[in-house]
This record gives sequence, C-alpha cells and structure tokens, in this order.
Amino acid sequence: MNRTPTRLVADSLAATLLLASCGGGSDDTDGAGGTETTTRLADQAATTEGPATTTANGEGSADESLEFVALDIAFQNPTPNIPAGEITITLVNEGRINHTLVIEGLQDFRLDTPGTGDVDEATVTLEPGLYDFFCDVPGHVDAGMVGTLAVT
Repeated sequence: MNRTPTRLVADSLAATLLLASCGGGSDDTDGAGGTETTTRLADQAATTEGPATTTANGEGSADESLEFVALDIAFQNPTPNIPAGEITITLVNEGRINHTLVIEGLQDFRLDTPGTGDVDEATVTLEPGLYDFFCDVPGHVDAGMVGTLAVT
C-alpha cells in the first residue's frame, strides 16, 4: 500500500490520539463500612436478565455498586440496570489502552483508567431514568463504546 506523507502524518496523529490518556480520575470511596454487593456487568449479562442485586448493611440502608468493564473497544454490558439511590460506580479496564466512563446528566462525573488492570470509582446518587454513558477517549464513541444505564 502506497501512502502519501500527509496520509502517514494523519494516520500517526490518529493513532496517537487513540492511545493518549484523558486525564485524572476520582478516588471517592464509600466509607460507610457496610456490606456491599458489586454486580459485575460481565457476570450480570451471563447470569441474569434483571437489575443488579442489593445487600442491606448493618444500619438497614442499601449500598449499591455497579462495575463497568471496559474492553478494546467496548463495554462488557452496554445496557446495565440498577435501582435508584446512592451507588458506587467502578470502571475496570480489561483492555490494552486508556478508557474512561462519562455518564450524561451527572455533572463532573468521569472515571479514567489509563491501562490494563486499572480501576477508578466514584459514589453518586442516581434518580430513576435512562442515562447514556460513553468512553470519551477520541475515536471510542465512533467505535461503539457507548451504552445506556437504566435506573429504576
């Protein structure tokens, strides 16, 4: 294949942008000390058709967790479900390149996992509704790294 110098520069720039890191993440944690159940989206997709599970902690309130697994270039389960309320959202990068998680409608929510095995999480309160989410690394939305979170 014969490429012009301009095409080589454009291809090189596109590859660099695809692999570039998108910035810092969040280190928010749930300090309640309660028992927490994490629903791994890969496991949820393989074993259930319904929403994520809930476990009550010692004080009688529910601690919800939802784990997004990022692959190259997709989310493991692009249609998760979770009950409304306070939820700890975790992004696990099982891909080979940087991935992020942005949820539309949640101001300043962005998780960032620069490489394989990296994990980022934050705790948020979600109202019932549908929330679109995506990886904002350049080119990943166009490649299909998007989904919709259903909060009931």
